[in-house]
Amino acid sequence: MKINILKKTPFLFLTLVKLFLILLSFIVGIQIFIKTFEYYQPDFSYGFLKGKEELFQSFYKYAFYVHIVSAPVILLSGLTQFFRFIRIKLLAVHKLLGLIYVFFILFLAAPGGLVMGFYAHGGFWAIISFMLLTPLWWFFTWKAYKYIKSGNYEKHATYMTRSMILTLSAVFLRIYAFIALWFFQDNSPETYILISWLSWLPNLLLFELWFYLKPKSSAFLS
Repeated sequence: MKINILKKTPFLFLTLVKLFLILLSFIVGIQIFIKTFEYYQPDFSYGFLKGKEELFQSFYKYAFYVHIVSAPVILLSGLTQFFRFIRIKLLAVHKLLGLIYVFFILFLAAPGGLVMGFYAHGGFWAIISFMLLTPLWWFFTWKAYKYIKSGNYEKHATYMTRSMILTLSAVFLRIYAFIALWFFQDNSPETYILISWLSWLPNLLLFELWFYLKPKSSAFLS
């Protein structure tokens, strides 16, 4: 009995992690969706668009709207990839939502995010963070699509997990920003730089560490 419990511990831990991320992502996805409506009449005196009034009159505006409108769709469609019963019992739904996820990243959110990244709050080091994050996000998503088309399900799952980790950077960015502001009253550029890296790099590195140490038959999305 004790041995069986120990064997199941990693699975139970991953299940709890998945449920936690799904709940957080759902909450943040709804919050992003609601927040989107505020930007149809943008206020340049505070928040994300503070000080960007002149920039907003350029092509930046289109990249911005494409990115923020597609973000909730990507986040919520991506969540379905965590549900085993959808992948097995509702394969058509899984494929459709997967295609939506891939299309919105490759052709909308990632290109828009790349443009926005050049003007990131926090300056040089925050820009570098987003300039690394966005191409990796695009690449991982494209590789996931490429591998599923060729029938390599294991590599598809691996690259889709990498893609979702970077998708979830939007969730962690907001969580860390909330913690910094409400618990430490800190919304300085230096803190934003730190948060911009913490939102994705540690998570990706932890996954890569787990991936190379895990038994070859394991998969995070299993």
